[in-house]
Amino acid sequence: MLMSYSVRSFLMDSAKNPASAYCISAKAPEDAVRAAREFCQRIFCESHTACGTCLPCRKFEAGNMVDYLEIGVQEGQDQIRIGEVRGIAEFLSGAAYEGGYRCIHVVYAQRLTVQSQNFLLKTIEEPPNNVVFVFSVDAIHKLLPTIRSRCMEMVLESLPRKEVFQQLCKKGIHEQQAAYIAAWAGGSLIQAEKILADEQLAQIRQKATAIALRLATKRNPSMYLLEQDFLSAGKRMPEILYAIASLFADAALWPCSELMLNNPDAVQTIDVLARQFTLPQIQRIIELLNQRTERKLRYPQFRDDLMIKSLIFDILEVRAW
Repeated sequence: MLMSYSVRSFLMDSAKNPASAYCISAKAPEDAVRAAREFCQRIFCESHTACGTCLPCRKFEAGNMVDYLEIGVQEGQDQIRIGEVRGIAEFLSGAAYEGGYRCIHVVYAQRLTVQSQNFLLKTIEEPPNNVVFVFSVDAIHKLLPTIRSRCMEMVLESLPRKEVFQQLCKKGIHEQQAAYIAAWAGGSLIQAEKILADEQLAQIRQKATAIALRLATKRNPSMYLLEQDFLSAGKRMPEILYAIASLFADAALWPCSELMLNNPDAVQTIDVLARQFTLPQIQRIIELLNQRTERKLRYPQFRDDLMIKSLIFDILEVRAW
């Protein structure tokens, strides 16, 4: 994510004489992680600029900086458990190998269990000399107040959609594609890059458009075809549900400026939905889609075919109002 001059200035000034703990947050957690890593690199960097050329920077970027510890969620888990946090004590048991600072970066720190945060608290309250804790989070309030009160807080502001759009266009991305990526990126260039590289997402959006149009234009839409279109998303079921909901959300606003749309490249589809459904119908369909998305994320083992069948029945019932 592009950072403002004031943020970069803060990182540079703080890296020269860092405090014992920082909390860096951003709406897109990947942005917070990138900023936290850059901050740690600046602490080690000879010029505190994360120059990438000095020996400490080269070690950091190669993953060979022994005075840097990064912990986060382990594969197959959804929280940072106390077992991971206990490893910090061993890391801090000796002196810094390079003779300077040691940095501990907790990635996606919002996933720390309460037990893990309480375990960390004493170390943060009385840290060894030249030790810096950095927490990267998507929202500062997800950390315990006792942790937050001991951290310097920095919030990274999201970029305006127009700026993300312009940055994508500078890379040679077609304007129509850049427009929808900027809308979906949530002000994050990192997220925009992920969307751009995600070839399957384009197929999911196409299926979402086909489902929405079939619901809007077919007098008796085929239950079988609707179900197959949904199920074609496979493990990415939450994304096709979100994509359909975003089309209906745009229809609720239509007509409006394309800058307000989640899908500025799909105005014809949005126009059809806005003409075929009333606002109460649109709002109820969005609610149904969001309910299924939340259920799928919370209970991934739930059978997709049963969930989709009930969703289609509910939407067709709303359509008959």
